[in-house]
Amino acid sequence: MALKEGEIIKVGYDLSNADGQLLNTTSDEKAKKEGIFNEQRKYKPVVVIVGEKHFFARIDEEIKKSDKGGKISVELEAKDAFGERNPEFIRMIPTREFTKQKLTPFPGMPVEVNDMWGRVQTVSGGRIRVDFNHPLAGKKIKYDLKIVDIVTGTENKISAMLEKFFPFIEDGKIAHSFKTGALEVALPDQPGIAPFKKAFSESTMKHIPEVKKVRFVEEFTKEGKKEKPAKAEKKAEEKETEKSEEKPTEKKETPAKKK
Repeated sequence: MALKEGEIIKVGYDLSNADGQLLNTTSDEKAKKEGIFNEQRKYKPVVVIVGEKHFFARIDEEIKKSDKGGKISVELEAKDAFGERNPEFIRMIPTREFTKQKLTPFPGMPVEVNDMWGRVQTVSGGRIRVDFNHPLAGKKIKYDLKIVDIVTGTENKISAMLEKFFPFIEDGKIAHSFKTGALEVALPDQPGIAPFKKAFSESTMKHIPEVKKVRFVEEFTKEGKKEKPAKAEKKAEEKETEKSEEKPTEKKETPAKKK
């Protein structure tokens, strides 16, 4: 039975280049074996909403045709993946821009300039040449995927959505309660988290009909440091997002945009 639009699933995958070299994976075992293991990463299947363009278009279409346990293998040309290399994304940046950030650039160094991620190509005098093309731009890639699970049940779906939108928060640091249509979520203090709250609220209410309202709860200690409440019901301030008829605006990014 094919998956339905809007279903919440978990997908494991391996990303390789045209030579078969593993570039990314959701398996810690494979990452360690291939020498690409990153201790700061969480290696586990990713939460995907069917039809919500988590992967590239061709892969999304193949996922729709699959079911739990299904395996998918898709080879993509550069134009269907991270795009062709664009000479306009290679720019000369004054050294003073790096000096402001107390950085000493060197060839191969990943850098962020004006919210754009790039890699230093050359260092010459007072100017630095930076390539803002995606590292895989202009290259063929291959995805091998497996539909690990189809998430069912309101509580399981809520947990999956929290995992999807707040993957950068340490496990066990999010508390939530759900009663009579209202979902209350307690999050630890982290900078730049507001956009993720909004995206989570809109997507959760869209794909989990039982959730009619989302409320975020925060708690402060006497020292002013915010900590995770023992229960989601305890709160000092709250923000509430009501269900809206408006459809979230989709944002398209160039390969160089920071994710």
